[in-house]
Amino acid sequence: MNTVLFDLDGTLLPMNADLFTEAYCGALAKKLVPYGLEPKAMIAALWKGTEAMIANDGSVSNESCFWKVFEEELSITKEYLEAVMAEFYENDFVLLEAFVERTENAAKCISVLKEKGYRLIIATNPLFPKQATRHRIHFAGLDENDFDLYTTFEDSHYCKPNPKFFKEIMEKLNLNPEDCIMVGNDVQEDGVATKVGISCYIITDCLINRAEGEIPFKTGTFDDFMIEIQSWPSVKS
Repeated sequence: MNTVLFDLDGTLLPMNADLFTEAYCGALAKKLVPYGLEPKAMIAALWKGTEAMIANDGSVSNESCFWKVFEEELSITKEYLEAVMAEFYENDFVLLEAFVERTENAAKCISVLKEKGYRLIIATNPLFPKQATRHRIHFAGLDENDFDLYTTFEDSHYCKPNPKFFKEIMEKLNLNPEDCIMVGNDVQEDGVATKVGISCYIITDCLINRAEGEIPFKTGTFDDFMIEIQSWPSVKS
């Protein structure tokens, strides 16, 4: 093994996903009201666009998939909102840091694995633009430059729990799945990595397990995972 893929929200960045999503939707709705968008309709369109990205068949980027639905639902054009949306993700999105936590384990973990020579990837569900993803990486106390890749809706064509999300990462970086491990908190979304041959470790601090059954992967708290990686061999050439 020489490559570690990390989920972001709920893994490297502890959070209550429902609270964060509510705050995010509210902030975006407030930003778009002056542009003639009714908040409930905008939020409904946002969810439909998100559902479309999750169902994306790979024929277009997640960004294109989202905007097609968002435009149709609100009878607007991407060009009309593009500047204000970019401004929102550049500036307003930063305020959402109040709705997440930070664990010292995240930075420590990345430091240990970098020192041991592992390739590092943030395999977050690519439902957000690049700038919003960068902000969330920074919320976690991390630097995006420490990672070979972080997934965004501009650069991705699939979403979790589609196994093709992980296959696309493997192909993009010319990786062997057997050399990789996925570390996440969502049994169904992160565990699907095993369908393409990637092993999986579930961190339980912010566990999501929709099936509520036995977890068929190795599990532990972030503290447990920190102990685990201390025993991993160096892969420096």
